[in-house]
Amino acid sequence: MRLVALALVLCLGAVRPWQPLQERIRLLSPYLPQATATAMAKLIYGASTRAGIEPELVAAIVSRESNFRVDALACYVVYRHHACYDTCDRGLAQINDVWVRAWGLSPCRLLHDPAYNLAQALRILRQLRHRYGATEPNWWSRYNSSSPVPRAIYEAVLEPRLERE
Repeated sequence: MRLVALALVLCLGAVRPWQPLQERIRLLSPYLPQATATAMAKLIYGASTRAGIEPELVAAIVSRESNFRVDALACYVVYRHHACYDTCDRGLAQINDVWVRAWGLSPCRLLHDPAYNLAQALRILRQLRHRYGATEPNWWSRYNSSSPVPRAIYEAVLEPRLERE
């Protein structure tokens, strides 16, 4: 009987590797419904693990970018090099129009398909880690901006969300 109980505990533990991430998500966003936190933890844990990116990092980024809102949309005007242009950030990980144009992404799908949105965020993060990971310990801050001041602000906001045990 004890062996069966132990096997059941071990089996259940192996089935829920996303559980600590779910608890972290609930800490990052305490008003998030339990079912949403569970769904986000499963999605982020699975996709991040497959992509080789730390799930806690991805959860912190998603927390900052959209507060785990799948349909988050932020449109604004960017002034750069004496010119201005409209741009939007879409979905769970707030994928910017720069990536939409560069990779031919579907703006509608980014806004309504969290798995697709997260896959693109992980694609961006893998690219940033490959390019800057060896020389910049906070390479992930380039997810938000390539400019030093916004990156420093992003790092300051994300660092507490990244507190590792």
